[in-house]
Amino acid sequence: MSHTKVLPLALFPAEIKILVLSSMPDYESVKSLAHTSSSFHQAYLKAQEDILHHVTMNTLREVGLGLLDPWSAIHAPRLGMTVPNRMDIINAFLDDYGQGRLSGNQRLSIEDSLNILSLHIKIKFIIDNFCQVNLSRNPLYISEGLQLGPGYQSSLVPQPSYTEIHRLYRAFWRWALYSKLFFTNAESLSRFDAAQRASGAHTENVHHAEDVASDFLGSFPIHEVEEIASLYSFIKHQFEGIFRPFSIDPVIDLGPAFVYSIMVAPSKQDKHDIIYSMPPRFGPTMRNTLHAYEWIVSGGQGWPRKTTKKSLRVDSVPTDGWLWASLRGAQNTDYRLRRWGYVFWDRIRLDEWGVNQQRLLNWPWPKRDTDRRG
Repeated sequence: MSHTKVLPLALFPAEIKILVLSSMPDYESVKSLAHTSSSFHQAYLKAQEDILHHVTMNTLREVGLGLLDPWSAIHAPRLGMTVPNRMDIINAFLDDYGQGRLSGNQRLSIEDSLNILSLHIKIKFIIDNFCQVNLSRNPLYISEGLQLGPGYQSSLVPQPSYTEIHRLYRAFWRWALYSKLFFTNAESLSRFDAAQRASGAHTENVHHAEDVASDFLGSFPIHEVEEIASLYSFIKHQFEGIFRPFSIDPVIDLGPAFVYSIMVAPSKQDKHDIIYSMPPRFGPTMRNTLHAYEWIVSGGQGWPRKTTKKSLRVDSVPTDGWLWASLRGAQNTDYRLRRWGYVFWDRIRLDEWGVNQQRLLNWPWPKRDTDRRG
């Protein structure tokens, strides 16, 4: 009887080890494998940039993303107010972003890969929390005043689908880009104000909410802007009861990494300590930007639509929930729907939960013991 000898993986050539490392689905798997033996560690060091590039692409591909939003979010210029032509630099960046020219076939450096993977882990944590709160229970069972109808007994809770997860990651990376691009720190603003007072001149060197609404949010389809608005509503609701209302918007405006640091803080006091130590930032708040966007949309004022992004996989068709809500403009005014992240729901979730067009448009205010009005 013959026996086939299995060669231990550690004995394979370095080139094979590099291929194995490059095929890992995430950074944690790469680190674990690289520490299994000295030969794997040496292979990792030999081709670290190439391996991390492939692992980053694997990680993004797993949730249906290309490089455009992640690459843009980590490379967006955070410019002080004293930078000459600050508005022109940001507008040029936005134009390249809207045309999908920023990432292209970009080969990621080690730093780029590590930055994207690090933020992706933080975003995943918040998305897991979102799914646990909003997608693991039927909101019809915990919302007040909605009758399910005779014989309705479905208790099925569909797992988050690939497309639902994709929409969530897409919105989070765009939130990260917004928080990086449009804010400046207090120190640079003070220097700018001092320079303006000394010269007696006044120069518009900061984007207003209306600018961001038209130039940034205006480059996305309306239902994709509603995804960002739903994330805003979710994060705001998560922090109600922990922080004073005026403290919540600055937290959201600092982006997902900062929100993550608060969510993982072990105690309420730790969370407050982070809030008190957060760096002052100046720029158009997400709240005001969304309000400006809604005013533009409801007022019928349009803007030039930028070319569809070539390197980012996007949904070309909105979800049924958004289409139903948009019949009465509910996507712009009904925070009860945003609270639950309705714009992310696939049709199968609507069906299993018993949510039809009439029920969605007549969504009740939630019970006070499980939620609160926004």
